[in-house]
Amino acid sequence: MKIISAFSLYGLVLLFSVAAISQDKHPDVEFKKLINTTFNDENNIPALTGYQLQESTLLNSIDDPERLFLNVYSKGFARAVLFTALTDTVAFTFRILDVLHLKSVREELEFKSVTCRRDKIENSQILALVKPAGKSYFTDIKKAWICDREKGRLRAISIKGIDCLNEGYEQF
Repeated sequence: MKIISAFSLYGLVLLFSVAAISQDKHPDVEFKKLINTTFNDENNIPALTGYQLQESTLLNSIDDPERLFLNVYSKGFARAVLFTALTDTVAFTFRILDVLHLKSVREELEFKSVTCRRDKIENSQILALVKPAGKSYFTDIKKAWICDREKGRLRAISIKGIDCLNEGYEQF
């Protein structure tokens, strides 16, 4: 009897593990389908129904022929970050270069971009998930990515040596 119970328990654990893994991967596959699609209204992207735009940040110069942006969207605790290029300045058309999807981001965490540094050297291509604090630089970095302009991809990087400017520090 104990052998059958142990076998049944093992089977159930395996079944739930497979189900959890497939649920975990499914949303990212759906988000990756956005790569190379275009949009004209950052507040109306059909694949992001229910998501609210939190911020849109220009990563390079407004005079750059290919303007690159990071758009952060939220829906509950989920976050979607679109790495985009403005491909048509007349029609205001953006092409999605890459997508980052995080299913569960704690409410107190924020994305920071353009104002981050690695080893005290500014690097506007770093995107970091930070826990804000009342000091000039956020140092509690949870995750970080680099916006690889050459490959048009968001690539995970080590958080070692990364901090991000607290733009509102001591303004009031």
